[in-house]
Amino acid sequence: VAPYGTPYDLLNRRPDIVASEARVRAAGLRVDEARAALLPSLSLSASAGNSADTLGDVFNPQLIAARILANLTAPLLDGGVRQTRVDIARVQAELALAGYASGLLEAWSEVEGALAADVLLQAQEAALQTALDEAIEAEKLAERQFSGGLATIFELLDAQARRFSTESSLITVQAERASNRILYHLALGGDVPAAALDGLAATPSGTPS
Repeated sequence: VAPYGTPYDLLNRRPDIVASEARVRAAGLRVDEARAALLPSLSLSASAGNSADTLGDVFNPQLIAARILANLTAPLLDGGVRQTRVDIARVQAELALAGYASGLLEAWSEVEGALAADVLLQAQEAALQTALDEAIEAEKLAERQFSGGLATIFELLDAQARRFSTESSLITVQAERASNRILYHLALGGDVPAAALDGLAATPSGTPS
């Protein structure tokens, strides 16, 4: 599979992210500014865990308060509101932003994990397909040698067993890859064109929104 869409697309498709943004709005914050603060650090790749390693600081709740909340609290500050209400509003805003950032990082990890798994499974599938082709040729050779009296029945059975085993392993990997593509579709929030799931694993080309 290849990366589909942009970070902004993922935010619009994932129901859990949409719900989290609703909580950000309910806390009195501007979602568009919260997105702008987080999205520049996000990009799709086929390296599992890459976002988690790179964005650990960005999604730290304390740094969220320091870097993001300071720019988003204007709607919360009303000259006629008592300090205790302001403090409560700020805590609610911090919790909403922390949940939003955590959910976004989890969504990104799921997408990147599926991409990385597809790369690995593609390599395994290719290797097993080559091994199966070789096993089939070895089985044919063993059959010819057995028919000509140059090989024993045990050698023929051994060649057949290797072919059966390799074929079984290939089918298993193909099934795992198909299941992983379902996970990829779900991680993207569904509503993804079939063309985005076609073809072999490709070098990621997604760029930040």
